[in-house]
Amino acid sequence: MPTEHFDLASVLDALRGGLEALETNFGVLDDLNVFPVPDGDTGSNMLHTVRAGVTPALAAAPASLTELAAGLRERFKLAGRGNSGFLFATFHEGFLGALEGSERWDRAALGAAFQKGSYLATTSLLRPRDGTMLSVMAAVAEVFTHDAPTAIDALMEHLARVSFEAVRRTPDQLSLLRRAGVVDSGGLGFTAWIDGLSRGLTGQGALVLTREQWSFPPQDVPVDPEDEAKGHRYCTEIIVENPRRESTERLRAWLADHGSSIAVLEDASRIKVHVHLDEPQQLRVRTASFGAVVHEKIEDMHAQIVTRRGSDTREAAVMALVPGAGLGEAFLEFGAAKVLEYGVELPSPEELEAAIGEMNADAVLLLPNNGNIVPSAMQVEQQHPDRVFVLPTRTPIEGLCALSLYTPGLTISECLETMQGWEALSEELGLCRSSRDTLFGSVDLSTGTYFTIRNDTILSSGTDPFAVLCDGIRALDHDGRSLLTLYRGRNLAELDADDMAQYVSEEFDRLEVQHRDGGQRRYLMLVSLE
Repeated sequence: MPTEHFDLASVLDALRGGLEALETNFGVLDDLNVFPVPDGDTGSNMLHTVRAGVTPALAAAPASLTELAAGLRERFKLAGRGNSGFLFATFHEGFLGALEGSERWDRAALGAAFQKGSYLATTSLLRPRDGTMLSVMAAVAEVFTHDAPTAIDALMEHLARVSFEAVRRTPDQLSLLRRAGVVDSGGLGFTAWIDGLSRGLTGQGALVLTREQWSFPPQDVPVDPEDEAKGHRYCTEIIVENPRRESTERLRAWLADHGSSIAVLEDASRIKVHVHLDEPQQLRVRTASFGAVVHEKIEDMHAQIVTRRGSDTREAAVMALVPGAGLGEAFLEFGAAKVLEYGVELPSPEELEAAIGEMNADAVLLLPNNGNIVPSAMQVEQQHPDRVFVLPTRTPIEGLCALSLYTPGLTISECLETMQGWEALSEELGLCRSSRDTLFGSVDLSTGTYFTIRNDTILSSGTDPFAVLCDGIRALDHDGRSLLTLYRGRNLAELDADDMAQYVSEEFDRLEVQHRDGGQRRYLMLVSLE
């Protein structure tokens, strides 16, 4: 007879299936990245996050669901790598937190857990985006607001089916995906996890995904300016009483029409809403019929500045994350006390904490130097708010610019004050070679095409890397800038790099041109114009 709740044995079987699904398919997820250069990103980060949580949990032979959930929750929190791993871990922080203390994981309990996980993942980002893993999480959580199977095996199979349907919709939600000809790889990774849980529960092997199933010819559609940020000004959160347990269906429909970054969490007697709006007062009007307002928070995102100030008089030491040994040497020359080099695998919060723990410093300024590492760095800052201070640098060049404003001996407060504005100090680009045929931005790229890119915008492309690099440099803002530094990637031969630097020097004789080893994987050459 079908069971209507998980027991410990069935959860362990499901976890084995989820892990097997990601072990089987992480390569496909990496290959589906929008960026047309292999960088071992989404799938690898999700696999390492899951493996770090599930493998010890299975080996520990927990005696109860409560013990299992607590162990998984803690391990996932420390193991999240990159944006995909961070979102996966954050989802499970909410999901497992909702199940805390429960030994009966039935449809009702799982519904609350999926909704809390989706809400926490969405609200963990300043600007969540539709057409990503978050959309798939939200679609699964939405299942529980309607009729859903009560038998656990049928319920999990239904959730997997809903997840696959949600992934197929991601290109409709994000023009970048339509132009690249792929679905969202993070959303597909989360779907593989859900499908693996379902298959593990029933003893089936992992479903093998292929790139051909989840890609399509790139579409030459206009880039939607709202893909990066929907443009709504106010981040709004409200909690209202709902003593009569009224349906939120009409509220959800209104939110979909008027806002973005939407997350709705319902429990026995309250409704919690997170949404980005232009007229946040309208949310209060729309929720007034449910009951009294318990909490309300409205933040003007146009005025937000990511910084921490105060009167901290401790001396600051800098730790920098780097994608290559040569860049590490540059950061040490600029005054960093410690560098942590990473490879294909991005560092987890646990690894960041361990590296910081080795430093002989009361206060540490942490430079992530990679947008995919920023979430993990911010998590470490939240865990150690009295010792760790993050400057959210998104690239090594941004990190070096920030570090150029650093003076050893200054206090934390002084450093946070003087190191602001690093983004304006340099123009930068990267030289890459496309690994596949794709439409990226407004440019058709065939396999083997060289291109330069800045802030997800292609500046130049062609078959001659020397000409492509120079065309990209010409597209930068040269006003008031005189120093051009080239950082050689590990996939560019030293002789080629010397020839390229000489060619650039002759093309830009008004600039002082320097070149040095960088060691980065993604870019054949990383360029800074200061």
